Amino acid sequence: LTIKPLLVGDFDGNGEVGLDDFFKFAEYFGAKKGTPQYSETYDLDKDGEVGFLDFFIFVDYFGKKR
Repeated sequence: LTIKPLLVGDFDGNGEVGLDDFFKFAEYFGAKKGTPQYSETYDLDKDGEVGFLDFFIFVDYFGKKR
């Protein structure tokens, strides 16, 4: 059994961080914990808000493949 680690920003699970992942991320941008739109999946720095720090983390992984 081989377990591959998750790729940060690969929200659609296809093994690469691309435009489809960006569009998913953009839907949640600006959402805060406690609001209906918030999803921990897109809060990459786990600070309770999907904001610019999360975007910068996403950009670091954009174009990478598993």
